[in-house]
Parts: sequence; C-alpha cells; structure tokens
Amino acid sequence: MTELGEAEKPAKQQVRGARRVLVVDDDKLQLKLSTIRLRDAGFVVETASSAKEALRLALATPPDVILSDVLMGEIDGFGLCRRLREQPALSTVPVVLASSHYSDPQAQSLATRVGASFLVGRTPDFDAELAALNQVLATPSAQIATVGADVYEQHLRTNADQLSRLLGEAKNAEGRYRALFQSANDTIAVLSRSGVILEANERWRQVLGIEPNGLIGRHLLEHAATSRDSSAAELQAAIETGSGRLYGVAVQRPDGAIIYMDFSISSVEIESRPLVFAIGRDVTGRFLAAQALGIAEEKYRSLVERLPDVVVTLREERFVFVTNNVESLTGLAAADMYAMSIDDWLERIHPSDEESFVAAFERRPVPGKARLFDIEYRWRRRDDRWIWIRHRRVAVYERGDVVYADGLLSDVTERKKLEESLRQAQKMEAIGQLTGGIAHDFNNILATILANSQFLLDALGQHDARLADAQEIKLAAERAAGLTRQLLAFSRRQVLELRVTDLNQIISNLERMLRRLIGEDVEFQVHLSPKLGHVHVDPGQIEQVLLNLAVNARDAMPQGGTLTIETSNTEIDEDYRTTHGAPRAGQYVVIAVSDTGIGMNEETQRRIFEPFFTTKEPGKGTGLGLATTHGIVTQCGGQISVYSELGRGTVFKVYLPQVDEPLASKAVSATESTHAGRELVLLVEDDPPLRSAVQRMLSGRGYRVLSARDGREAVELARANADDLSLLLTDVIMPQVSGPAVAEAIREHVPKIKVLYMSGYTDHAVLAGGVLNREHHFIQKPFAAAALALKVRQTLES
Repeated sequence: MTELGEAEKPAKQQVRGARRVLVVDDDKLQLKLSTIRLRDAGFVVETASSAKEALRLALATPPDVILSDVLMGEIDGFGLCRRLREQPALSTVPVVLASSHYSDPQAQSLATRVGASFLVGRTPDFDAELAALNQVLATPSAQIATVGADVYEQHLRTNADQLSRLLGEAKNAEGRYRALFQSANDTIAVLSRSGVILEANERWRQVLGIEPNGLIGRHLLEHAATSRDSSAAELQAAIETGSGRLYGVAVQRPDGAIIYMDFSISSVEIESRPLVFAIGRDVTGRFLAAQALGIAEEKYRSLVERLPDVVVTLREERFVFVTNNVESLTGLAAADMYAMSIDDWLERIHPSDEESFVAAFERRPVPGKARLFDIEYRWRRRDDRWIWIRHRRVAVYERGDVVYADGLLSDVTERKKLEESLRQAQKMEAIGQLTGGIAHDFNNILATILANSQFLLDALGQHDARLADAQEIKLAAERAAGLTRQLLAFSRRQVLELRVTDLNQIISNLERMLRRLIGEDVEFQVHLSPKLGHVHVDPGQIEQVLLNLAVNARDAMPQGGTLTIETSNTEIDEDYRTTHGAPRAGQYVVIAVSDTGIGMNEETQRRIFEPFFTTKEPGKGTGLGLATTHGIVTQCGGQISVYSELGRGTVFKVYLPQVDEPLASKAVSATESTHAGRELVLLVEDDPPLRSAVQRMLSGRGYRVLSARDGREAVELARANADDLSLLLTDVIMPQVSGPAVAEAIREHVPKIKVLYMSGYTDHAVLAGGVLNREHHFIQKPFAAAALALKVRQTLES
C-alpha cells in the first residue's frame, strides 16, 4: 500500500476536478460530517450506511473512489475491500479506509492485502482523509491484486481481539458513566420524546423522596404542581422540541410539599433512538428567597409610591432617585430632578431659610457619622409659588465607593398656615384675657363715675356753672364705657342676647344710616338673597359688625369707589372646615362686604384682626374696629375671613350658622314698660362705691333696697326678709361666693324670688361663652339709671 508523504499532506486539501466518491459508515453523525467536508472540497458525494448497501450502489454506478470506515456491523471495511475486488467491474476502483482504532502496522499490512489504497487515521479537520483521496485519484487506475481467505481469517481473529478490547473499554466507559450518572448532584432523567421517564439517577430519591425505579414508566409532568405554576406547559413544550431551559418549575413531592426546580432539556440519540435528556436542580431555597425578596420589593415599591411624602436619594450631591409624586410637590418632573444638583435646589430656597439649610446639610456625609436632619424651609415651585417643605435625611450608606443619602420631602404649607392661625388665636386669646380682666375692673369704676355724674346733673340747676363740668365727666365716662365694650367684644367676653334673626332685615334697617356714613363719593350696592336662612345672633352686635366693616371699606377708598353688601346661603363641608378652620361643617348664612379700594398685602391680612393694629395715620383709628368685629362673629359661633389684592380691593366674608327656627318676637321697648316700683330689692355688690351708687339709683325710682357686701350677709338679710323680698340684684363675680351661688342659697328661703345678674365680665357658667342663658336676666356694666330701672322692671314682670 502506498504511503502518504509529508509533502502530499496540505493543510486544506482540495479535489482536482469534480469526482464521485462513495462514503460508507454506519455512524450517521460521522457520515453526515464526512459528506459536508467532501462537498466543501468539491466532491460529488454518495453515501451508504453499510457494506452491503455500498456494494449494491457501487455495482449500479461505479464511483471514482470509495471512502469507508473500518469498524462497521456485519461486514467491516476490510471485508468490503475484499468483496469489491471479487467484482471485475470494481476491481480498479480505489478504496481509502479510515479508522480511529486501526492504525498499527499489522492493520496497515492487512489493508494492503485486501486491496485498499490507504488506511488513514481519522482527523478532526478531515485533512488526512482528503489527502488520501486526492492522491489515489491522481494515480492511474490499475487492477489491484488481493490476498487469499487465510489472510482475511487472520484479520477476523485480529478483529475479534480488537472488538474484545473495545468491548472492555466500552464497559469501563459505561461504568464511569454510571458512576457519574448516579453520583451527580443534579437529578438526571432519560425521557422518551413524549416525556416518559426511561431512566433516573439516585438524586431523584433525595429530591422527591421516590425510588428512581419508581419513576420509570411515569411521565415527568405527573410531578409538576400544575395548580401552583404555569411553567408545566413550557416544560412539556421543551420535552417535545428536545431543547430548552426552565426556571422555578413547581414540583410536588408525595407528601404534598412543593419544591422548585430548574431544568435543562436537550435531545440525544442512543442506538439510533431519539431520546430527551433532562437535568434538574433543586432551587427551592433560592427560589423562595427570590420570591420573598420580590414580594418585599413590591411591598416597598407600593408603600413608597403611596406615601404622601416624596422619597429622594442623593448621590454625590445629585438626585438619582425620586418618587413619581415629586411633580405634585415641586412642579418639576422626575427627569428635571435628575438633572438638578443640590446647588440648583438651594437656589430655589427662600433667602431667609438658606442659612439653616446649609447648616444642616452636609455636602459629603460619611456613613455612620453623618447627621440625620429634620428641617423646614420655604421653596419656590416651578410656577413661582412658595411652599413650605419639610426635609428629612433618614439614612446615609455606602455602595462600593459611592455614598448615598435617602430623604423625605413633605409639603407642610397647610400645616404652617394652621400653626400661624393657632399662634394668632393664642395671641388674641392672651390679649383677650388681659383686656377682659382690665375691662371688668374698669367697668366697676365707670359705673360709679356714670352714676355719680348723673346724680350731679340731677342735682344741679340749668344755670349752674358746674353743669358743664358734670356733663363733661359723664361724656368722658360714656366714651370710656364704649371703649371697654369694644375690648370685651374683641376678647369675646361681652354678654350677647342671642335671638333668631333675619340678617336681611338688619341690613335693610341699617341701609339709610350706612349711606350717610360712607359719603356721596362711594357707590353703595346691596344684594340680598330672597330666601336667606335665619341665624341665632345678637342683632345689636351684628349691626356693630356691619358698621365696622362699612367704615373700614370707606377708609380704603379715599378717592371713591363701590361698597357692596351681599347675603347668601352656603354649605361648609368637612374639607373646607379642616383647611379653613371653620367652627363646624353645615349650613351657613354669609354676609359679604366688598370694596374697590386700595387693598392689602399678605402681611397686613395676617394681622388685620389684631387689637390696636391699624394702617391708618396716628389719631385716625384705635385699631379695635376689626378686632371687635372678629370677636363678635366668633362669639356668635361664626367665622370671618378676608381676601384682598393690592390695588383691586378687599372682600370680608362673615359666616354665621343657619338655624331652623322661627324669628323671635319683638322685644319689649322702654316706652312699653313701667320704670318705677315699690318692691323690696336685695342688692349684692362687693365694690362699695358702686354698691352705694346702685342703691341710690333704685331708691330714686321708688324701690326699697337692702344692700349686702358679700354672699353671707345677703343670705342673712334674705332669711330675715323672706316674706317681703321680690328681687335679688347681684354681681356675678365676687370674692369667696359667686352671684349664682348666692342666688341658689337665697332660693332655699325665698323660692320664688326673681334674680337679675350684673357684671362687666363673662367668665362664669351663668354666662358661658358670653351668651346669656334664656333662664337668666342680666345687665352689662356700666349702665345708666334708666337702663337699670327698665331691666329691674322687666325682670319683676317676667
């Protein structure tokens, strides 16, 4: 047999001309690979999977050359050569034998004797095979002699030895395969193309708790927990196609426990039979951990997305994460925030708040040492509106070499407004307590001055030179009394006599007076709702509210303008009550007093109801008008609000609760009552000058008067004169025992006695909230003699 020289072994052999080659091999994969390489080299290829088929094809159409494997089934490559040489038509066709096992000199000698041109070892790149084919085709054809049967019998014995050796190797290989198969950490199963388990390794026992032999003959999908998992259909599709990777397939153990497995599916062919190779791994721990992590992340994401606060993360002074609600807070989209640095954010902070922000914010925080802060500052939105932001840094941490800081941003604008309203209310309350207390003591003094000045006036003749002095004293006392009434109204400690009232009627009665009050250069318009609800107020005090607001509007229009008073019904819901501090939700009657005057800035609007605050020139106002108005409205259970713009005017709105009650009957006037009487009156007053003055007032009207300086003395006098006593006139607030307690003690001796209370202050249960109980009679200090006589008469006749 011709040897293949080194010079005749090119790296990549190419055929010289298109020649026909018959390839013989019982290994389908090797047959396919050989066909591909030969066709790439330019050969016309015909294939046979056995020696018998090759002999039949060669006799039908003799090829230019035959390439045959050595180790085949019934007839091997040596036997094929011998039979080809027995056929005259094929005796000159060259044969190249290829083998991975036959390469020794003895095999080379046998190949030559049976008529083969070459015996080459198989090469991965097919170069040796191509070189041999090219060389035999380049040699002129000649009849090739063959050896006798004894030589081939010797080959068969050699072949038997070779097969025995190969069988031993195969058994060793199978032993190694079995050892690997059974000791693998993953489950391994050989399946039919339909998914029936043909073989299973030992790992299945540990994973499923089932003997491997118990799995054979059962479908793999029988163990899929189809009610828990939708990947069973994907697993079936992978088995049918013979390819695929599946993750987290739910598998049910016989005890009902659910485990999760990853599967790798591939197709194999064993003994010409297409099968499926399924490798599985128990990933239950990892899967459940990932599932728990996913649930936790979803909960966290859901929580973060539902937080009213904006969650932000800073990395090296830039925003790298913000929640979607950032736009509702700042007016900036998330993309705008990501483009911002902390310096850009700082530019929008109010100049007055910059210093506190810079002091709290660390530009390069160190994890474990960074300050966590909670600050509030004003910030300018994209629409240039200022809001209050609460900024909290809640965590500083490090990932790699990068430091992150998490924080929360909250809109606290409404809370700030409420806090400001609360501070204003507390300030007003403190001032009110102070002024109320002063007014109480001052009223006792004024009552004495007024009474004694009236006694002087009554005693002096018309031409007495001292008459004018006495009148001036009385006028000064009356002005002081008016001032104390304003202080009490502001502090909500005056006594109101509430009645069911029609506000339209009050406004109509005041309309003529208001027109004269505001002057001719102001146009006056009145718009009254025809179906206005009733309110429970003190009519006289509401008249004072209207007068104060009208005067305020007139003074805001020095060049003239329009003053409008309107009434309407409205409903305040819970949202409005919460955000605007209304007393309660419900139906309200509204009085709106608007002007087209100079208007007010925000600072003035915040302080407009403060006592003694005024924007007028010195000497032009006391600063009590609107404070008094606020006190009256609040004491009536209502609310007053203001809205104003510079240069455009102002609107005051008074909200008073509607009542579903009929209008009150007309009060008895002074002309319809008798002023004098002969009844016995018990007077209780701890202030000596005032007690003396009141006694003179009553005696001057014909009443018989017993006076007491305190409650104990009053009870003794009442016990001694129980049969003749008609009326108790007592101060409300006195040392040791209050007026109501005195009245209760006296009723034990005089059950039917009438009681008239007097006070300059309302901090007592009988005058709770400054509202007169309908069961009690009351007169406000200071009072004139005529007013006292009228009230005494009304109380006795009630």
